[in-house]
Amino acid sequence: MASTWPADDEAISGETSNAPPPLDNFASQSLASILNNPYESSNASSWSAWFAGPEITTSTVDLSTSTINPKKMPEVVLADFEQYLRLVRARYPRFVAAREESQRAANLRAGGKKQTRDNALQREMGEGLVLAMQQVPSKYFEEDHDLSRFETFSEDSSVDSVPSAMNMVLQEKLSHYLDVVEVHLLQEISARSDSFFEALAVLQDLSGMIHKVCDKITGLRDTVRSLEQLLLKSAMRIAKLYHRRKNLLELYKKLKIVESVSQARTDLELLVQAADFAGALDVIDDTRRVICSGELNGLHCFRHLDEQIEATAQEVDGLMTADFLRNARLDQQRGDSEDSEDHSKLEALEPLALGLLRTGRLPFVLRAYGDSLVDDIKLAVKRTISELLPQLTTCSDASEGLQAPGGDEGLAAKLRSLSSDSLLMLLEAVFTAVQAHLAKAWEVRAVVEKVVSAFGSPPSVAAVEAAAGPTGSEGSGSGVAAGDGTEVCEARRRLCKETLKANAASISAACEAAQGRWSKLLAVRASEHCELQLAEFVSIMEASIGFVERSEKMCGERSRALRHTLHTQAKAFLEAMHSRCMGSLAQLLEAEKWQVVDVKDYFQRLSDWLQQANPQQVTPLGLLGLIVAGSRCGPLPAAS
Repeated sequence: MASTWPADDEAISGETSNAPPPLDNFASQSLASILNNPYESSNASSWSAWFAGPEITTSTVDLSTSTINPKKMPEVVLADFEQYLRLVRARYPRFVAAREESQRAANLRAGGKKQTRDNALQREMGEGLVLAMQQVPSKYFEEDHDLSRFETFSEDSSVDSVPSAMNMVLQEKLSHYLDVVEVHLLQEISARSDSFFEALAVLQDLSGMIHKVCDKITGLRDTVRSLEQLLLKSAMRIAKLYHRRKNLLELYKKLKIVESVSQARTDLELLVQAADFAGALDVIDDTRRVICSGELNGLHCFRHLDEQIEATAQEVDGLMTADFLRNARLDQQRGDSEDSEDHSKLEALEPLALGLLRTGRLPFVLRAYGDSLVDDIKLAVKRTISELLPQLTTCSDASEGLQAPGGDEGLAAKLRSLSSDSLLMLLEAVFTAVQAHLAKAWEVRAVVEKVVSAFGSPPSVAAVEAAAGPTGSEGSGSGVAAGDGTEVCEARRRLCKETLKANAASISAACEAAQGRWSKLLAVRASEHCELQLAEFVSIMEASIGFVERSEKMCGERSRALRHTLHTQAKAFLEAMHSRCMGSLAQLLEAEKWQVVDVKDYFQRLSDWLQQANPQQVTPLGLLGLIVAGSRCGPLPAAS
């Protein structure tokens, strides 16, 4: 039941009125729509408007004019209008004012009519559909109304069987409803067409303005581009070249650092293989400074460089520690022809000690050296006794006509079975073996003190600063920390002090070990020493005192344990000798008759000295010395 309407804009333009629309706007309508004109006007002009269009009355106008000869016309001048001007000069301003006033009134009337028309259109908007719904039943406006369904069609027709005449009536009625709706729809469209075209005109104006703005923007861009090329291109090129040069210089420096670090890694491996630990430490310190500076940050190829350097540093520390201990220890199988080799080992100790001092591990290494030195001295004493004791035992038994002790007899029994001469030989051999180790330790101590003295001097500040950084795990507490000059000097002093303390402690431990072994040898024969002759006991005491003085000179401390052993044995010997002398004297007094004999002067002098001396100053060792001096006719010390 739909109809086709024209699509051009003129079909929906124009004012809405009660007159029928022009024929040119509805020329495409069907005949049924025209015949069912909803307008009930029977004016013939309306039908002529649908079929023949509006009547146009034309009048014939005679436009012919008379021919005027321009040669017969008089010449017009301004003076010809003077009389007219005098007449209208006073009235002309009033005329102009009246014309302007009438123009304003006409404009106001036109604006009022337009506003009235617009208001009428606004009021008429929506009224067409309301009127259409009033004239057409509401059921035709429902969404589910469909005449193709039998129920809906039956409801509209109201009969089960409709004759053909009724079909025509129903068709005309439905067509009439359709025409009513279409006409009111056209009225609504006509009422809204002005707003639509006004909005369309505004959009067209906006589109034109946008095109103009885009054209202006394009022109401005071209202008800016030309200005950039003329004014800024060279300056921008200079700035870009400057930044590029700066970036290239940074890249060059970065590549030089990468090259130096790569070369340092190669050199470090070669230096470690060649045992050039000083050069290896220099390379490690340089690499650590580069890592701490942050110049390698972001380089993926050096992400594990810090760990590799620390592993290499620990390896170098381990190698230096092993070489230091090997060169500082005395070779047990050395001979007399190896003095030059010992000298070369002492020379090799200096760079090793300096390297360990730079890493802060020298105190720890010296403590380890002290432990190894104690073990070496104990081993040397044990080896000397095990080598000489069988020979000395055999010689002692052969000289006395006795059978040598069996293999199952203990070491203490063998030592007690030695004669005084054999014991002196054994003590001299032990003294020689221990003296060799102590002499080596004394040389090592001198080397360490020399290195510490050189390290603590002002020229070594740079070396201390270079050593600032992470050290070994065991020597990290003694490492040199980075900081200003005061902190560096204080750290250097603490490190040197700790090193000297560890150096003195190592040789003191060695001397204590040697003195302990000597004391054990004397303690084993404590009972036998009481039965020795005075000269034999004095020889043993002199050898022991010489060993004590030598060891005390090296370690710088008084040997209280060994001196106490010597004091105890001297006291026991004096008591035993006094008992023997008293027994012999008692036997002589009982068995022999007294007679006058010559007595040596030193006995009288010894008796006088004992009577005048302070009892607190009379010690067994001092008394033994007086006896020896008196027997040699030496002068007695003055009694205090």
